[in-house]
Amino acid sequence: MAKLSIHSVSKRNALVLNKAFKQRSGYHRPQRSVYYRPQRSVSYIPPATLPVRAMTLISDNVKSSVPRRTANYHSDVWNDDVIQSLKTPYHQDSSYQKRADNLVVKIKEMFKGLEDGDMSPSAYDTAWVAMVPAKDSSHTPQFPQAIKWLIQHQLQDGSWGLHSIFMLCDRLLSTLTSVVALLSWNTGHPNVKKGVHFIAEHLKSLEDEDDLPPDFEIIFPALMKKAESLGLNLLYDTSLVKKRATVLTDISMERGMLNALEGLEEIIDWEKIMMVQSKDGSFLSSPASTACVLINTGDEKCFSFLNNLMDKFSGCVPCLYPIDLLERLSLVDNIERLGIGRHFEEEIKVALDYIYGYWSEKGIGWGRDSLFADLNTTALGLRTLRIHGYNVSPEVLNNFKDENGCFFSCSGQRHIEHRSIVNLFRASDLAFPGENIMDEARLFASNYLKESLKTNNILGDEKFFKEIEYALEYSWHLSISILEARSYIEAYDDNHACLRKTLFKMSCVHNSCCMELAKLYFNIEQSLHQTELKLLSSWWKKSRMTEIDFARQRIVETYFSVGTFEPEYSLCRISFTKIGSLVLVMDDIYDTYGTMEELIIFREAIKRCDTSLVEELPDYMKICFKAWYEVVNETNM
Repeated sequence: MAKLSIHSVSKRNALVLNKAFKQRSGYHRPQRSVYYRPQRSVSYIPPATLPVRAMTLISDNVKSSVPRRTANYHSDVWNDDVIQSLKTPYHQDSSYQKRADNLVVKIKEMFKGLEDGDMSPSAYDTAWVAMVPAKDSSHTPQFPQAIKWLIQHQLQDGSWGLHSIFMLCDRLLSTLTSVVALLSWNTGHPNVKKGVHFIAEHLKSLEDEDDLPPDFEIIFPALMKKAESLGLNLLYDTSLVKKRATVLTDISMERGMLNALEGLEEIIDWEKIMMVQSKDGSFLSSPASTACVLINTGDEKCFSFLNNLMDKFSGCVPCLYPIDLLERLSLVDNIERLGIGRHFEEEIKVALDYIYGYWSEKGIGWGRDSLFADLNTTALGLRTLRIHGYNVSPEVLNNFKDENGCFFSCSGQRHIEHRSIVNLFRASDLAFPGENIMDEARLFASNYLKESLKTNNILGDEKFFKEIEYALEYSWHLSISILEARSYIEAYDDNHACLRKTLFKMSCVHNSCCMELAKLYFNIEQSLHQTELKLLSSWWKKSRMTEIDFARQRIVETYFSVGTFEPEYSLCRISFTKIGSLVLVMDDIYDTYGTMEELIIFREAIKRCDTSLVEELPDYMKICFKAWYEVVNETNM
């Protein structure tokens, strides 16, 4: 099947509609004092006498030639010719729906396959595991399969890292660690040579990098010293060494130290550090940190954790494990923002029940065994669980506030991630009255993100910028699902990578299947909307409503004001648009055109659904009454 894209009409239509809504205020009803209309003293007309009196009154009205007020007429956004010209293959061609059904099955299987997290391999973490010496003191690597993996997965330019995304600090960190691991066991000499060439060629460019991840500033200089002790001569960046020395003066214990544990070997108390070991034997679910502790302590739980990972991932390790909570939350959030959540209601319920089972008053981390909660996962969890009716308190956010009222990503961490702040801001959309912490979170996140956009101080690409801008402009209760999906499809990146110490991808969260399905359903549903508009426009024209040229013609605007665009609400949209459009015309009849005598009779005809009462009324009232009468009968069927 050809590569899918959002139907070209969509964006143009959206712009036209947006402009039309902004110009809606252009319709001005005339002030009553400006127009002259003779006043008649009309008494109440008993229903029994209406037919007789109607003929007399209308006849008298015609003879007197009563001047009528006229509205400042504005036609509909599109005329009938434009609406009928809309063409799309998605409604007629069943192959698109068949492809969508197949993708739904694939993604459901993806939900069923969720376990502890499916992540891309990390060369950085695998290199640290490769440095672990054998337990029998034979001066050989404990995990030779990790050495083999490094040799086989060097990139063509001599670096290690994600081949699909180039980030200088990530590539340099992964490459230097891999080179150190190979040098430690005096193997892979051609790989080492190519790696050293890459480092020497790009090391100078670090001076031009403004936003280096804080952990990089600690770990990279420490690795350079380790490389130097192995005889590797490089032109070291002395500014990084100075930054590291400055950072070490104010780094806090616990989480801040754990984040960059493998870069702090010379200052760590290895007995005390074991107090913050996770149940699974890891340190912050990081294989690199766990390998560093194993090298320095020989801890059996560390060895068991790494050994299990090496078996599970066939010779390599990810940069975090497990990430079962973050992965499930991110998948649910992406699917719902792409506008396809209704196809996976049962799967979403299972995923959220799992997450809610690990929710605590401290919040949650990216994995069920996380010793520390982090703001990103907690804020995303708070928002998603609340939307789906789970009882979760926002008081967990107090765990991420310092004494100055500022929020941080996680305990002891020295920097704040923009992704965490975006999810904090989105979570504040779900505030209940009296929840002060949510108000504080919204104010802080809003100011932080606006300032970051203003100063261009965001580590991310253009799509992430758009995502932030949309979140700031359209809060949850002001957004319409189909418009959010349209925006998020543009911001969605199936090649997206997250950054911790190194870049990593979650294949279940950002993938081409979700993107393709979102585009397919958007186009299929847009095709349905176009078909409905054609039907409504034809009805409006066939009912002769276009002949009432003094009143507002608002078929398109009324249709889009429904706010519910799922296929199952098709009949609701059609009925709402018919009734709403007729109400607007009736409003103009009463406010700007009809005489008092006509309006009294017209009102009685409407109240009594009596077609005989309109026989002597003007044509415009007959047309309106007939259309209204048919819609009422159609709706009551």
